[in-house]
Amino acid sequence: MRNLRRVSAVLGAVLLVYPLSISGQDLSDGLPQIGDGLHEWRQMQATSEAETEQADELTNSLIAEAEAEAAAMISAAEARVADANERLANLQAQLAASQERLAAARRDAASVLAEAEARVATMVSEAETGAAEEVAEAETAAAGIVAAAEADAAEIIAGAQLPVAEAQARAATITSHAEAERADILASAESDAAQIIEQAEAQAAEIVDRARDLARRAIAEERARIAAEEEAALLAAEEAARIAAEEAARAAARAALETCLAGAGAPDAGVPISEEAQDAALAAARAVELECQAAVDAIPDEAGAAQFHLGTLAQTAGDHRIAIELYEEAAAKGILPAETRLADYYLFGTGPIRPDFDEAARRYSAAADAGDPAAQTTLGFLHLLGRGVDRDPARMVELMGDAAASGYHFAQFRLGQTYLTGEGIPSRDRETLGIPDAIRATELLEAAAENGNAEAGLILADLFAGNIEGVIPDAGERFRWTERAARAGDADAMAALAFLFETGTGTLPDPQAAARAYIRAIEAGADVNSLRPPGRGWDRDTAIAFQQILTERGLYNGALDGLVGPGTLAGARALSGG
Repeated sequence: MRNLRRVSAVLGAVLLVYPLSISGQDLSDGLPQIGDGLHEWRQMQATSEAETEQADELTNSLIAEAEAEAAAMISAAEARVADANERLANLQAQLAASQERLAAARRDAASVLAEAEARVATMVSEAETGAAEEVAEAETAAAGIVAAAEADAAEIIAGAQLPVAEAQARAATITSHAEAERADILASAESDAAQIIEQAEAQAAEIVDRARDLARRAIAEERARIAAEEEAALLAAEEAARIAAEEAARAAARAALETCLAGAGAPDAGVPISEEAQDAALAAARAVELECQAAVDAIPDEAGAAQFHLGTLAQTAGDHRIAIELYEEAAAKGILPAETRLADYYLFGTGPIRPDFDEAARRYSAAADAGDPAAQTTLGFLHLLGRGVDRDPARMVELMGDAAASGYHFAQFRLGQTYLTGEGIPSRDRETLGIPDAIRATELLEAAAENGNAEAGLILADLFAGNIEGVIPDAGERFRWTERAARAGDADAMAALAFLFETGTGTLPDPQAAARAYIRAIEAGADVNSLRPPGRGWDRDTAIAFQQILTERGLYNGALDGLVGPGTLAGARALSGG
C-alpha cells in the first residue's frame, strides 16, 4: 500500500499548481493543502522521452510539409526568374529592333534629303529651261517686230511716199522702239526667270529644312524610346534579381526554421516525463537557438513555433517579459501551447504578471477549445477546484478525458488516479460519474505508462500486486510495469524491481540482477533506509552480491556474509554520497 499512499500524496501535490496557498485556505472537501509541488511541475517545459517519438513524427511531418512548401516556392521563384529573364530577352530583342528602326529612319531621312535635293535640282533645271524658252520667245518676237519694222520701212521707202531722210528717221525710230521693246521683253523674261529660280530655291530650302527637322525629331524620338526600353530592361533585371534574392533569403529562413523545429521539436506546454527529459529538451532548443532566431527575424509570420521555443528559453532564463512577448506573438499565430503558457503566467502570477484566475481560465479555455491537451488538463483542475470557473467535477472528467484521448500522459495519469481513488471528487458526484472504477483506472494508467510515465507504472505494479479491490493480482504484469518504470529512470521503481528479482516475483529469482538494481536505485537517489519493504529480511545470496559490489567499489571492507548491518548500510550511503 506504500505506493497508494504515495499516489494520494502526488495528487495532493498536483493540486498545488493552483495558487490557493496565496490565501492560505484549504479545499472544503478535504483536499491536501495547496503548496509548491505542482508549481514545480508546471515549470517543467519540455517533451518527455515517451512523447519524443510522437514529437519526432510531428516534426518530420512539419519538415516534410516545409520542404514541400519551400520546393514549391523555389519552383515558383525559378519560374518568376525565368519569366523575368524571358521579359529581359524580349526587351533586348525589342532594343535590337529599335536600333534597326533607328538605322532605317536614318536611311529614310537620307533618302528624303536626297529626293528633296533632286527635286530642287529638277525645279532649278526646269526654271532655267523655262527662262531660256521665254528669252528665246522674246528674241523671236523682237526679231519679228524688227523684221516687221524693217519691212514697213522698206515698204515706205519703196513706195516713195516719204522723203528718204524721213523714211530713214522713221525707220530708225521704229528700229529703236523695237530694240527697246525687245530689251524690255528680255529684261522681263530674265526677271521672271530669276523669280522662278529664287522661288524654286526657297521651296527647295524649305523642303530640305523640313526633311532635316523630321529626321532629327524621328531620331530623337527613337533614341528616347530606346532609352526608355533600356531603362525598362534594367528595371526588369533589377526586379528579377531582387525577387531571386528575396526567394533565396526566404528559402534560407525556411531551412533555418526546419532546423529549429527538427532540434527543438513541436511546441508543447505539457508536463515532461522527467527532469532528465526536460533538461534534454532545453539543451536541444539551445542548440538551435540561432536558427530559431534567424527564422523569426526573416519570416516572422511563419515562425510562430520558433517564437514559442525562444519564449521557453527566455522563461527558463528568468527573462519573463521577453518570454511573455514571444508567447503573445506565437499565440497570435495560432500556436496553442503558447496560449497555455500565457495562462500559466496568470495562474501562478509569475514575473510581471499578477495572479488572475479569471484571465487564466479564459486563456486555458481558448486553448482547450482548440484542442491543446495541456490546457484541457489544467482547465479540468480549475473546474475541480472552482478557480476562475464554476466548480464542476463532471466538466473536469470530460476535459481530462479529451486530453487523455489525445495521448497526453499526464492527463491519463491524473484521470487514472481519479478513477482509482475518487480523491477530490465530492461524494455526491461519484456515482453519477462512475467513480471509482478500477478497470477504467487501469486502462488510463496503462496508457500513461506506455507513454513513459514512471509514476503510472509504479501504481500499476501496486495494482497487480493485489492491493486494490477489483484488480486481479498478476505477478507478470507487476514485474512488467515495474521494469518499465525503472527503465524510465525512477529510483523507487529501480528499488521495487530489485525486490522482484530478489524474491522471484513475476520472474526467476536473480540475486545478481537484484543487487545491481539496488545499486542503481541508490545511485539514482533512492533512500537507503526505505530501499526495501519494511519488515522483509534480505535474501542471503542477494545480500552477498550487494556486499560484493560495495567491496569492489571500495565502500565496504567487512565480511561477505549476507548480513546487511550498519557496515553494509554505511557503504550503501557512501554510494549515494550520503
